[in-house]
Amino acid sequence: MTLFNNTELYGIVLNNHVTNKNGTDQIVIAIFDIGINPIENQVDDNSLLIEPQVVSKKYWTIGLFETVFKEFKNDIIIDYGFYELGFNRFCDEYGKILSKEPKHLELSGVCTIHGIAFNVIRELIIRYNIDLHRLN
Repeated sequence: MTLFNNTELYGIVLNNHVTNKNGTDQIVIAIFDIGINPIENQVDDNSLLIEPQVVSKKYWTIGLFETVFKEFKNDIIIDYGFYELGFNRFCDEYGKILSKEPKHLELSGVCTIHGIAFNVIRELIIRYNIDLHRLN
């Protein structure tokens, strides 16, 4: 994912085969912070810029995301889950109820590309005090 001033962000597909009440052909992704290149660096769940999200695989087929490598040198274990509004419970990407609150938590449901962009921009502003009006 390339952002402002050619800033590249790397991510990982945590689950490539998600089918749940929201549909089929979904994946769970996580995006790493600026400067974290999992090809070159040791990464862990503290390296994330945004929480794991369920998205459509179509982001690859339409060219918004691209695959730059397929395997990590180390296993990345991320304790993630999703909060179901209205039910007041934590679940995994399949809707299975979790027994405890995960370390990395996001709302349940499929995130749009606008939602991903919003989350990334919000975190960049919070962490790096980025002024969006000065970006090219």
